[in-house]
Amino acid sequence: MGKNLLILCLTVFLFCSCERMESDFLNEPDVKTFVKQIREGSYNVKDNYGDITLPNFYSDHIPELLEHVDDMSSIPSYPVSPISLSVGNRKLGICLLWTIEGIRQGVKYPSLSPTLMVYTTPDKQDVREVTNEEAIAVATLYKKWWKGEYPYNIRHDKFTIDPLEGTDYAWF
Repeated sequence: MGKNLLILCLTVFLFCSCERMESDFLNEPDVKTFVKQIREGSYNVKDNYGDITLPNFYSDHIPELLEHVDDMSSIPSYPVSPISLSVGNRKLGICLLWTIEGIRQGVKYPSLSPTLMVYTTPDKQDVREVTNEEAIAVATLYKKWWKGEYPYNIRHDKFTIDPLEGTDYAWF
C-alpha cells in the first residue's frame, strides 16, 4: 500500500511540475530556448484551450529576438492565431519579426499568421510573399526602429512608430 501511495505521489508531482514548467515558460520565456525549440520543431507550449501559443514576450525580449531576424532558414511550424487556418513551413526570421510586431502593437498576434507580403503595384492591389532578400531588408528596418535611428527617431514613443510605414511591405 505504501509503495502504491509513493508511486501515486511521484506521478502527481511530476505532472504538476511539467504543468508548472510550461506555465513558467509561457509567462517568463527565454528567447534562446524558444528559438532552439522552434528550429528543432519541438516547441509545444499550450494555452488554457490546448492550442500551441506564443510565449508572453515583452519589449525586454526584443533585442534578443532581433539577433535572429536575419535567419531565413525554414522551420516546420510556428504558433499562429488560434483562428488562423494557416499552416506549413515558415522562415524563422520572418516569424520572429512578426512576434516583434506583436510586441510593438501590444498584442500576441499582430495578424492571423506570420506572412510578410510586398505590394507589387502602386495601387496596392497586387501582393506577393517577400523574398529572403526583402525579408532581410525588413529586418534592417526593424533593427533601425529599435535603435531609434532615422527616420524612426521622430517620436519619443517608439511603439507608436510602424517600422513598415511608407514601405510596400505589410503583415497579412
